[in-house]
Amino acid sequence: IFESVCRPLKRRLEQILLAAPSPVLNFQLTTLFSFYIKTIAPVMGDSSHLSSTLRACRLAAEKALMDQMKQRGERLVRQPPMPSDDLGFPASHGPFADRLDVGL
Repeated sequence: IFESVCRPLKRRLEQILLAAPSPVLNFQLTTLFSFYIKTIAPVMGDSSHLSSTLRACRLAAEKALMDQMKQRGERLVRQPPMPSDDLGFPASHGPFADRLDVGL
């Protein structure tokens, strides 16, 4: 019964990853598949088709996340953001600076 969901699950994940979702969604997918693996593998066994499909899905989501992070990091290295005139935090970083107790 569970083998019949493996192919559609994998295909749907491939469709989602081809749409280039945000890194946050890729991270959520990676952790979701990790949870499913930890939950289902002990019950069905590591060698079951569903367990191996879940592991393949997690690896695909993780690879997509790492590729996105690498691309963003390389883009920041090539084109770093310009600092403000007073070298302070940008206004968009205000809420984060408040969490760190950094005066603006």
